[in-house]
Amino acid sequence: MSTPGTGTGICFDHAVLGVRDLSAATAALTSAGLRYAGGGEHIGRGTANSLFALAEGYLELLTVTDPDLARSHSTNRAQVADALDTHAALPLGFAFQVADVAAAGEALQKSGLRVEGPVPMSRRNPDGTVLTWRNLYVGTTQWRTLLPFLITWDAPHDLSDAEAPRLHRLELAEPGDPATSPSGGLPAAVHGYHQLGATQSAPDRLRLSGLDLVFTRPEGAAGEGLTRIQLAGGHRRGGLGGLEDFLTWTSPGHGSSHSS
Repeated sequence: MSTPGTGTGICFDHAVLGVRDLSAATAALTSAGLRYAGGGEHIGRGTANSLFALAEGYLELLTVTDPDLARSHSTNRAQVADALDTHAALPLGFAFQVADVAAAGEALQKSGLRVEGPVPMSRRNPDGTVLTWRNLYVGTTQWRTLLPFLITWDAPHDLSDAEAPRLHRLELAEPGDPATSPSGGLPAAVHGYHQLGATQSAPDRLRLSGLDLVFTRPEGAAGEGLTRIQLAGGHRRGGLGGLEDFLTWTSPGHGSSHSS
């Protein structure tokens, strides 16, 4: 699709769950039926991940391997370390892919939005290969915000699997205090989504690149941002290893009426 604000194609790339115990969470999701699609260490950032294929894009588990390095590297990495100090698992955020984050950033800035980047990123895979990409942060933070971050891969990077579950919708808690909201509050976030090409499908719901984004009232101490990732389809075999508070996977293979 073509977005009116950026003039570039946009599609869902991935959603991110922060976890303290990456090995245990990876094993649990693999056992449940998600296909492990690799992962590795974020070079010089004190974090690492595991990736799981979806019908479009992927699900990322992100952990902190070196808290001191993460906190000294950037505010975004420090935010992950701080979140995992107080939560064993927590949805952090999500990304949409665009053809050129630099061009997208210029267009979003002209519309009045604050952006940061492009930020060069890299990951070393277990086989030693290095993957590179560029992120663009919309608003004041990468994580725990109503807005997505944008990503452009330096080489083709498609982990999609037609047999995997499809991301159905993301639930986002509105800010408790718009004055301190990293997204600038709900009206500013909706403006940002419209610049990315989203349409309003209901008073509390937007649709972007085939994905429903549903705004809810904040619950708990995690603040605004992503609260639940909902998957549908695929071949689920069992439980989600303690991630049920944040991850719903409804699968015909696990009972079509089941929702964890």
